[in-house]
Amino acid sequence: MNTYAAAASRLGLTPAEYRVLREAGEKWCTGCKTWHPLDEISEQDACRDGYANSSDYLTAFRKINWAGAADAHRYWTQLVWVVDFKLVKEAA
Repeated sequence: MNTYAAAASRLGLTPAEYRVLREAGEKWCTGCKTWHPLDEISEQDACRDGYANSSDYLTAFRKINWAGAADAHRYWTQLVWVVDFKLVKEAA
């Protein structure tokens, strides 16, 4: 079984459907369970394809939840930046 077939079966897709999405520059976010364009996912050398397994928005949101009330302000700016970047990009 090739890599596309294994990944596609986990998501309930055919290998052809999965290949089309990946070649279109999309990646599955394991956290929010949706497809995201690669520009919404950070690069990560440790991953096989060079991109993280979750979107930037989800990563920032998780940091806020893990930080707790006392430290949430440190990560809130990161979350706002990610959301603002998406809004600016969509407006262009």
